[in-house]
Amino acid sequence: MTVDLEKVLNGCKVSKFATLWIAGHKVEEDSVKQVYEFLKSCGICDKKIATHASLLGIDIKILKDRYDKLLRLGISKKDIATYASLLGRDAETVYGNYETLRDFGIKHKDILAKPSILEKNPETVKADCDDLEKMGVPREKIFYRLELLEMNRDTLRDRWIYLNSFGLSDKSIARQPHLLEKNPESVKYNHGQLKRLGLSNAKIDAYPALLGSSPKTIKRNYQHHVGLLREDYRNRNSGKATLLCHAQLLWIPASTIDGNVQFMSSIGIDYNNGYLLGTKPQTKRAKMAWLLREVFDYRQVPEDEKRNTIRRLYDFVRKDPQILGRSFAHLEKIRGKLRKRIEK
Repeated sequence: MTVDLEKVLNGCKVSKFATLWIAGHKVEEDSVKQVYEFLKSCGICDKKIATHASLLGIDIKILKDRYDKLLRLGISKKDIATYASLLGRDAETVYGNYETLRDFGIKHKDILAKPSILEKNPETVKADCDDLEKMGVPREKIFYRLELLEMNRDTLRDRWIYLNSFGLSDKSIARQPHLLEKNPESVKYNHGQLKRLGLSNAKIDAYPALLGSSPKTIKRNYQHHVGLLREDYRNRNSGKATLLCHAQLLWIPASTIDGNVQFMSSIGIDYNNGYLLGTKPQTKRAKMAWLLREVFDYRQVPEDEKRNTIRRLYDFVRKDPQILGRSFAHLEKIRGKLRKRIEK
């Protein structure tokens, strides 16, 4: 392999060498070449090697041992290449950090989703987590978004105050803590765009996830949905009231809304129902199949009565379309009550 180390190390401010000084250590050129070739074989690009030039000063046997131990911990080759700085940490320290984070309550899969958290002092992680909990962010949300624990604590507090300044309540920020990771000015811009569409501060506060969506996507969905949901076909904007009342529809794709309108129209349900438009038509069909099987006992119905049973199901759903918006768990819970209703 021909290695242009001078070009690679130029990014580390080491351009000419016979013997190199890396991170204060004297390192022979052959040793550097050996380490470089190993790092390249691990999928680590030249730019990242230059960024983490101190890796070139580590003994090749130690480096390989660290790499193998990271693999045994469950970190993928791709993630090791992405978070190459992990190779610069003593393997025992990384393992110790892992065990402490697990004892703290962070799941194995969540650590593997953000392995860079293993480089941070676990005690600092715990202190940052406690701070976010005091702000109202549930621990499970924090563990799900470990990026929050890699941010500076003062930065998090400043961003929280900034989000408060244009109308977001503490409760809403705690529900959508990923907003703290975003550029505050971008969030403020999104807030302004939603206001221009006609949403009130209270409605935005009720659906803070909208602030993390692309403004272009929100605008495109608004333009599509407002025309489709019109109540007066002479007035394209007559569907605006439904849309602004059910602001969660603004992040629902056009294809889902189209499918819902077609499905609900086909069975005679008014599709200007924001509560029902938010779930996929396939889910509604699955719930109707569940009702037919679990409430109408379709499998025990005589063959000559099956068509009439299906007709009764459609009548039942038309009278109470909200039933299609309930979760399967809730339907299971009220199955007995539903059976009594159809018996009447």
